[in-house]
Amino acid sequence: YQVLHKIVEPPSPEPQSAPFDDPEEELADMGGPEGGFDDLDEEERRELEKALEKAAKGLNSISKADISELKALVSPPPAVGLTMAAVCAVLGLSTDWATARKLLGSSDFLRSVIGFDKDKMTQRQYKALRSYCKLAEFDPAHIARSSRACQSLCEWCHALVKYYQVLHKIVEPPSPEPQSAPFDDPEEELADMGGPEGGFDDLDEEERRELEKALEKAAKGLNSISKADISELKALVSPPPAVGLTMAAVCAVLGLSTDWATARKLLGSSDFLRSVIGFDKDKMTQRQYKALRSYCKLAEFDPAHIARSSRACQSLCEWCHALVKYYQVLHKI
Repeated sequence: YQVLHKIVEPPSPEPQSAPFDDPEEELADMGGPEGGFDDLDEEERRELEKALEKAAKGLNSISKADISELKALVSPPPAVGLTMAAVCAVLGLSTDWATARKLLGSSDFLRSVIGFDKDKMTQRQYKALRSYCKLAEFDPAHIARSSRACQSLCEWCHALVKYYQVLHKIVEPPSPEPQSAPFDDPEEELADMGGPEGGFDDLDEEERRELEKALEKAAKGLNSISKADISELKALVSPPPAVGLTMAAVCAVLGLSTDWATARKLLGSSDFLRSVIGFDKDKMTQRQYKALRSYCKLAEFDPAHIARSSRACQSLCEWCHALVKYYQVLHKI
């Protein structure tokens, strides 16, 4: 047919290897212009190979029954929702649970994960995935408490990030010094701002109004949260992913562990709302900011999306975004 119709096939491009078939062979073939692997000493190379091998083993251990069990969840535990959001993100899909369930229901799900070409991972995919891997609760040991299959997927995500960083010679900067935030009177708060950074001095009238509006909206939202709202959240044994994610972000900025057990304990405290409303945003540390920003960068940590699960969590989500915005203006980020 090709001869008859004078069809000339373009030359096949260099084959790029699939993800975790043989980590040692994969590493041996790597290098290229970046030459990231050339700089690895024997110990670092072994560590990376070990992470890839562990991820491969974990993926191969996931059964159809495991996938069916996850797909059957109407309201998954936060750890499951978070893991599947990360998997969807790296595969270029929407990160909501409806999309995740559809992906889990696909006969190609495991094949698309196992066959994901780590050598072709884009910067956008890496950044999206790194946002999840930087979250304290996106830890394989923590995820394992909810699902062994998700633990394997979580390990795969971490291995991908590690691989990309080595390949592109990305060195994560050490976490700098930490600092602590309310919305009692945003206007007064802004009027008092300035200091050595003088971030507010550079704002034009429109930018200042926009920031004040975000702070006022956050204040109004926090003040609208009732004791009944808090009791309702606290009563959840397995919260919707949006609720779990929001409370993890709140716990992170308050310097607490981000698991649901800690969140429920916080919700049960008579000081919960007071500690949020009374949080001193001018003393927020860089560590707190970075922890909170990791959540605010997630597509699913959007107030409109969170509102579908809880109005109270929508207000807490808006507060988190307002804190990040305030810190960025204050420190000219």
